[in-house]
Amino acid sequence: MTQRKLNNTIHRAAISFIAAFCLILVGCGKSDEVVYTQFAAIDASGWERMGCVEFKLDSAANVDNRCDVLLVVRHSNEYRYRSLCLTVEEMSLRNDVKVDTIEIPLATPSGEWQGRGSGRLYEVVDTLCRNVTLSADHLWTVGHAMRENPLVGVNDIGIVIKRRNN
Repeated sequence: MTQRKLNNTIHRAAISFIAAFCLILVGCGKSDEVVYTQFAAIDASGWERMGCVEFKLDSAANVDNRCDVLLVVRHSNEYRYRSLCLTVEEMSLRNDVKVDTIEIPLATPSGEWQGRGSGRLYEVVDTLCRNVTLSADHLWTVGHAMRENPLVGVNDIGIVIKRRNN
C-alpha cells in the first residue's frame, strides 16, 4: 500500500469516527435515545455493485421499545449524481425478509449538496422506518443500484436506531 493510500485510509477513518461521534451527540440531545449505530466504510476506489454492506443488530442492543431506523450516507464532492439508489434488505429473527429499493436525494436540481457537511464530505440521513419494534438479531444488507460500477464518491453507509421516548 502506498503512503498516499495509507494516509487516505487513516483520514477517512478519522472523519468517520468524528462524524459518528457527532451523530451520537446530536441524537442524545433530543428526546430520542440512540441505541445502535454502525457504519461501514466504502473502498476509496469505488463501491462495487455486488459489494453489499451488512449491519447486524445483536442482543446487546437494547431495543425493547418502539424505534426509528435511520440510514446515513456519507459522500464526497466526487460523487457525480444528484441522488443515490440503494437496495435495502431487512431480515428479522423470524426470517421475515423485506426488500426495498430507495432513492436518496443528495443534491438539489441546481447541484447544491444537501445534508450536513462542508469541504469534501457530506452526510445525508434518511428514515428507513418509523415507530417499529425490532427483535434482536435483526440484519440489514445495503447495496447500491446505480449503473456506474464501481460507484465513486460514496464514503460510508450507516444504520442508526433511535428509541422513541414519546
